[in-house]
This record gives sequence, structure tokens and C-alpha cells, in this order.
Amino acid sequence: PKSKFTPKDIDFLFDHQIRSLLNAVYIDSRMDCIIKLALCCGLRINEIISLKISDISTRNRSNMSIYIRKSKRNKSRYVPIDNTSYSAIQRYAKEYNINPGSNRYFFIFSRAPKTCNETIRKHFNFYKDIAGIPASFTFHCLRHTYAVNFLRAGGDLLDLKYRLGHSSLASTSRY
Repeated sequence: PKSKFTPKDIDFLFDHQIRSLLNAVYIDSRMDCIIKLALCCGLRINEIISLKISDISTRNRSNMSIYIRKSKRNKSRYVPIDNTSYSAIQRYAKEYNINPGSNRYFFIFSRAPKTCNETIRKHFNFYKDIAGIPASFTFHCLRHTYAVNFLRAGGDLLDLKYRLGHSSLASTSRY
């Protein structure tokens, strides 16, 4: 039988676009950290917004992770943190005087206790324009970029399924 819809191609950033985006965003440690969590850990925008300080575990440098609680479809998981994300987290935490162990949200843009995803999208679009990345790219493309680069580096499809929090291997196999 014919498919009900034609699957959309996956938009992801090429290496030169990643470099350009990271160069543009480096002046803003908060957005630098947010973008690196999406690019290096594959986090969704809502997972980043819901991230609490206590969910980040960096005590053991050989086993650093982020606990994603009740993300899409109420599933929780642990996501490993690489050194790039760790450095961005450290820089952001130092600049914004964030103390470990607190139960407050990690990223705050105003006096509200939690940031909304439109705020992050607005900041992302600002830096995306500076970096010369096409308007069709969305914040979610950073997650696709993570998945594509994970597999290019020889990563396992089942491991990627778990890291992304997919319910079905069919979702992950699109990459």
C-alpha cells in the first residue's frame, strides 16, 4: 500500500554551518550552552527548558549525564554529557552564579521561574541569522544534526534510539 504521506527529508547542519553558529553564539554563554546541549546531547527544546540544576550530574567526569524527566510521552532517560557540553555548562553556571544541587530550572531568561520555548527560538533565530544559516532551519534541526553526526561517528542505532528517547526504532532509523 502507498504511504499516506511522503516522509520529509531530515534537515541537519553541515560542519561549516555548525562552526559558524557556534562562533556567532559564543558571546552569549546561556545560548551557547543551550545550543551545545541540543547539538552534542540531542536534547529537544522542551527538555532543555525543563532541565533543573539537580538533573545535571558532573561529579564523576568519566560518567557525566543529564536526567531528562518525563519528556515526550512521559518517558524519562539519562543522556551522557560530552566535554564540549560540560565546558559550556561550567561557563554558563559560573557566569550566572548557579550553585549545584538546587532544584530550580537551569535556564532562566526573565523573572519567571521557567523559560518558554518561544524565547529560546527567538534567540536561536537571531544567532542563526548572524551565522548565515538558512531560514528553513529550526531549533529541532540541531537534534537531527546530533543524530546524523552520532551515526557518522560509528554510533549504534539502538544506542541512538535510547539517547533520543524514541519509542520506536523506526523513528530512529530515519537517520
